[in-house]
Amino acid sequence: EMEKEHCSNCVMEVSSHAVELNRIANLDFNIGVFTNITSDHLDFHETFENYMAAKSKFFQSLKPTAKIIYNKDDKNYESILRSSVAEKISYSLKNEADFKVENVEYNLDGTKFKFVYQEKKYDVQTGLIGTFNAYNAIAAIGSAIYSNVSVENAIEGIYSTPQVPGRFEVIASGNKRVIIDYSHTADSLNQALNAIKHIVKSERPIYTVFGCGGDRDKTKRPIMGKIAVENSSFVYVTSDNPRSENPFDIINDITGNLNTKNYNVIENREEAIKSAITNSEENAVVLIAGKGHENYQEINGVRNFFSDKEIAEKYL
Repeated sequence: EMEKEHCSNCVMEVSSHAVELNRIANLDFNIGVFTNITSDHLDFHETFENYMAAKSKFFQSLKPTAKIIYNKDDKNYESILRSSVAEKISYSLKNEADFKVENVEYNLDGTKFKFVYQEKKYDVQTGLIGTFNAYNAIAAIGSAIYSNVSVENAIEGIYSTPQVPGRFEVIASGNKRVIIDYSHTADSLNQALNAIKHIVKSERPIYTVFGCGGDRDKTKRPIMGKIAVENSSFVYVTSDNPRSENPFDIINDITGNLNTKNYNVIENREEAIKSAITNSEENAVVLIAGKGHENYQEINGVRNFFSDKEIAEKYL
């Protein structure tokens, strides 16, 4: 299809599954980007070490003339990239690097920062919110530069990038904000909540609605429950995509070790979203996490239409 459309460039997200199952074996990448790695997909890889090895295998496959744009702030980058012969270019918010970010400012409308490259500083602004989006923006700018795009055009591209559906997508009603986010791992939920906390600085209450998917990594469930209650004013634990599992078994895995009272269980996801929006203060920030852009909820093998965004807009 890309050949028919005469595409000259392709940007592709490569999953660890794709590497292990040889889905990309015949592709020749000019640039590989290492963003970060946290515990995920253990239902497939079984151990974090296997997951790391799969990620590393991708970078090992790159040719010597290829470039690796990597996050120097991730502690695992050396292990992941050690065996690669490709040229390595670093980016960072915290350390000296080839691409550096300084003076990051966040609010619920976007992110601003200084991009430092070859001893020059550039102003960057994006409607995307949070520290992780500053990291993603600098990785994208770096990749563009090494694809023969000027720094100025790369920065303009970041500025003109619209909100990504279901990726920290903000919906406003008066002073209340609802954030729809795909965060469905312990790390991504923690990052989303920390981004909100960094912005609101205890001036707004934070409500979180989330569940965990069925037939997937069960080890993350109690961890995500702990992260949610520790970083929220109140939490509504609900269903995500239970798939073949009993949704209450999943919820029990999430809440089983919680010793706090700042959460409630509402298995019906629409009712949980409704309660979070209608029962929260006028200046609250409500995070609806886990499904993001998805427009279905999978229960017992059947995908029923369900949109977190549409449900949120219904009750705002």
